[in-house]
Amino acid sequence: MSDYFYYERSQRKMAVKMWLNSLVVLVFFIFFYFNNPFPNDKWSYYAILLISSIVFLGLFLLAAWFWCKNNKFFIRVNSDVFECFDPLFKDFCFCISLLDIKDIRHTYSNQSKKWSFKVFTKDGNVHLISQNASYSREKLYQALEKAVPHIIIFDTASNSKRN
Repeated sequence: MSDYFYYERSQRKMAVKMWLNSLVVLVFFIFFYFNNPFPNDKWSYYAILLISSIVFLGLFLLAAWFWCKNNKFFIRVNSDVFECFDPLFKDFCFCISLLDIKDIRHTYSNQSKKWSFKVFTKDGNVHLISQNASYSREKLYQALEKAVPHIIIFDTASNSKRN
């Protein structure tokens, strides 16, 4: 059983990015520690130092937790199933037989100003496709169309079916 599409991202990659961001916050902290922009207002100076310390510590510890856990986000399409696993958001975890998929829809909410990508199954269930990773949605949809030609992918932005 070969995969038509497979994308994987480990939490260690996210941890490295968070550590880099924490270094930026640390540089910000050091700059303000030695260059007080509020010489007449010590409370603002201390507030900036306190907030940057908390942000640095939070980012650093969260990155350490991601590094140690090292769970993997993945999306897979093979000849039998369409599967998604997101260790942070269980709402995006599913494993669906390709024969059970009715269609896939992109919808935009004017209230939340966000796009959602949903898989509708023949039995009426709806599954959200995670947008939390930088996988190619185009390649994912091409793989789904290759695996099961009956799948209809609706693009609400252009109000049409994909060809």
